[in-house]
Amino acid sequence: MLEFYLAGGPVMHVLALCSVLALAFIIERLIVLHRIPSPAAAEAHLEKLEEALKNGGKKEAAGLCKNGKGVLNYIFAAILKRHDVLEMEEREVADMRDELAVTAFEAGRSFLGRHLQVLATIGTIAPLLGLLGTIAGMINAFSAIARAGTGDPQLVAGGISQALNTTAFGLSIAIPTIVCYRYLATRAENVLARLEIYGYAFINTLLRSS
Repeated sequence: MLEFYLAGGPVMHVLALCSVLALAFIIERLIVLHRIPSPAAAEAHLEKLEEALKNGGKKEAAGLCKNGKGVLNYIFAAILKRHDVLEMEEREVADMRDELAVTAFEAGRSFLGRHLQVLATIGTIAPLLGLLGTIAGMINAFSAIARAGTGDPQLVAGGISQALNTTAFGLSIAIPTIVCYRYLATRAENVLARLEIYGYAFINTLLRSS
């Protein structure tokens, strides 16, 4: 395995870094999605935040969001922050509701989609990096042929090996990364659709209490 890696040349180091980053972000996203609250837990958290809003106002609700973790706290905090701005602008209630709905959606998408574009980028550039290594290997192979002719295949074997190894390594990174990206992106969209109702419920409570 080490010989396979070393035979690929300098491009293999860049591909190895891409593989480590992809694996780290995939694991991190899986952990985030695993920690998404169940409907019962989400409902309980919403009720707790609404109670804090009614008893202590937005300041207490914001403090509760700040001390908490997870996607719901991120969405609720974004709603509260945006509501402060809209109040300063003296917006109409209907206009506020629409703006806050957009804010909740964008906050949820930002939280759940974090790092996914990095995975998409790695899945795209890994084959290209492999192709770059292939071209570099073929250049080395043809240079060896130009210097020594075709009589001794060992002189060109290193370049051919570099060409084949980087292509294989790039594809072995790109394929699982793209598959995981598609899976994580779909899961994120499904979770966001399920959590939207709690954002809308909190928006209604917030507007009634203003």
